Amino acid sequence: MTRAAVVYTIFGVLHFVGVFLLPQAGVDPWVRTWGFHHLSYLSLPTVLIAYMLFTVSLTQPFQNRIVHGITKPVIAKDGAFCLIVTLLLAVALGLLRQKYPFLGDGHVRSSELDNELVHSNGKAYIWLIMFVSRSFDLTSVESFAIVSLFFGIPFIYLSLMIGRDISTDRLSRVSVSVLLVSSGILQLYAGYVEVYPPLPVLILLFVWLGLKAKNSPLHRHAAILLGLGGLMIHPLGSITILPALFLMWRYDVQHRPGTIRFIFLGVLGAGVVVALTEGAIEKIVSVLLPVLPTDDKPYGMITFQNLSERLNGVILAAPALLPILILSGFRVIDTGRLYVLILAGSGLAGLFAFDFVLGSLDWDLMSLMSFPLTIMVALAIPVLPKQTRSSIAIPACVIGLLNTVPWIWINATDASIRRLEDITMGEQTSYFESHNTAVRVALAFRKEEMPQEAISVLKRAAQKDPTNLDLQYNLAAIASENYDFETTIPAARAVLRREPWHLEAYKLLRGGLIKLQKKDEIDTLLAQHSENLIRRGQQAFKNGALSKAGLTYSSAAFMDLQNPGTLIRSEGAEKLLVAAFRELTHHNLPVTFDRLPEQMRSLARRAYRTGDREAAVRYWNAGMRMGLRDESIHQNHGVALIELGRVVEGLNSWRKGIEKNPKSTELRHILGVTLAENGIHEEAGRLLKEAINLEPTETRHYLQYGALLVAQNRHREAIGLYRDGLNKIPNDPDLQQSLKTLR
Repeated sequence: MTRAAVVYTIFGVLHFVGVFLLPQAGVDPWVRTWGFHHLSYLSLPTVLIAYMLFTVSLTQPFQNRIVHGITKPVIAKDGAFCLIVTLLLAVALGLLRQKYPFLGDGHVRSSELDNELVHSNGKAYIWLIMFVSRSFDLTSVESFAIVSLFFGIPFIYLSLMIGRDISTDRLSRVSVSVLLVSSGILQLYAGYVEVYPPLPVLILLFVWLGLKAKNSPLHRHAAILLGLGGLMIHPLGSITILPALFLMWRYDVQHRPGTIRFIFLGVLGAGVVVALTEGAIEKIVSVLLPVLPTDDKPYGMITFQNLSERLNGVILAAPALLPILILSGFRVIDTGRLYVLILAGSGLAGLFAFDFVLGSLDWDLMSLMSFPLTIMVALAIPVLPKQTRSSIAIPACVIGLLNTVPWIWINATDASIRRLEDITMGEQTSYFESHNTAVRVALAFRKEEMPQEAISVLKRAAQKDPTNLDLQYNLAAIASENYDFETTIPAARAVLRREPWHLEAYKLLRGGLIKLQKKDEIDTLLAQHSENLIRRGQQAFKNGALSKAGLTYSSAAFMDLQNPGTLIRSEGAEKLLVAAFRELTHHNLPVTFDRLPEQMRSLARRAYRTGDREAAVRYWNAGMRMGLRDESIHQNHGVALIELGRVVEGLNSWRKGIEKNPKSTELRHILGVTLAENGIHEEAGRLLKEAINLEPTETRHYLQYGALLVAQNRHREAIGLYRDGLNKIPNDPDLQQSLKTLR
């Protein structure tokens, strides 16, 4: 057995053990997320066949047959041959997409349009898809297929041309091209619809032009411009900046006089300084992982989770990387192609440092960052010793094919539905929790100001799955935005039937009924919905489902209560409202818990105006327990308590209000006056005197404090007080009259 066969055998055994045998936390034993994870979605016989093909590729007879077949003469010239093969592969991909349309509606995430830093080319790509759809009157599925295949043609062609240009024998040419095409990136052009198809083409074009940099200034300068402009196409394109600068230095600057080199380095340094002063450093830091985990970023660069996830990305895009590195003695690049090594290093550094939103689920981003590693090892094939080249290159190509073909297959057939369910994604910044494909497509149409198309997609999907609340809610919301209230009303009702506490759906339903002037239905909704919700909460409380009771009580608070007292008098309502605010505010629930304290204030005022002092007190009390501490809530709370005859509680509420609002003159005044009326003169005098010191130009403080002094027969002090007041408020008629009365 040759050394190459031993290395590849060990690699295959370790792969099988890692993917199918080692336990992984929270993952079904047959569904893996490591390495060739897509193989685990195929049947066991298919997986066994894949391993058998890999084993056969290690045998000398198989390798000899492949070499003999490849080296047969071809009539067409190399350039024409590359073009013919490209077109044939494009047709094959097109037929595959035609027979197995991906998930029925395509796959677009609205985050591609919203996150300017990570997905800055998303809007342009979606616009291109919409342009194709409008121009040729095509469905979204057909448009996705056309656009992705359009970018797949230059990807395949450049892979073939790079193999042609760097190789002297046909085995090397085929091997380089196969390794590039079967890197997993082909998935972008076959079955998985994303906004990144231009990026691999950009990277390959940069490498191809760079191969001609030494002998062709035109190709060199084109490569440099393309490399420096990669960032403008997409942030991930920035990995071509350093190799582009290297090409400029090596071929245009290094051999020049020292002055030229100094100017080049000075301009480069000045550009870096300007970028940093313009906030570039903050943006860079914001998209990088910390070295170690922090509160807002759950893991850092030097963590097992980060290393394992990123290594997974490398395996997906460069499956044969490790065996080729070992068998080539890590001599993967010559000095004439050092820029490719810099490109691979930039991708690898970014792969392990970049903070991917979805972690290991961002296979597309990780594969794109790892793609230069595939280019690096592919370019090593032609420099391998001729006697061992076939034993290294052929198994590597088989690994690449066994990596890519099943990947395309599972994303282009019904197996992709199972895969999507297995990797249910949850985005930060709250754009979706696990929206199905129709919602994603509808959001993309909405962004492109095509609301009718968005509504049409959601209607078709809702007919197939009427119980899907994401579909119904988005249909109601987008239809309401576009004044299609006949669509809004049934969709919002469908949501409320399953989740009667869904506040946004309630608002959409109420707004639609108002716009269509359906008075009877509006009256029924206002009279019954909140009351029914309260009864649900009461029943949930009796059954011990406290979280559900708190949720229903909280949503009822916002749903047009006709009698505010009904809610707060429900069993456990006050305590559960406070608990819901404290515990559920940061949960992704369809209730605006953060606005609950102010809603308590609003309901208290309504109850007070209708004469229900007891309900008002309980609402104000709940609001204070939720964190309201301003003087008005304590003032109103105290007044209502005193009117209910609970004087001591009312006075204590005002005292607490003063503690929380130490500069409040209103609370000091009302508490001082009430204490004076109840014969507690000493505290009343102190409070009124403090009010005067805090607000020396307010007449009523002087009048009330003066009246208290007179009631205590302290006339001389009262006269002095009124005179001080007139000094602060000259010619005040009330103070003048009070002073005249004492004289």
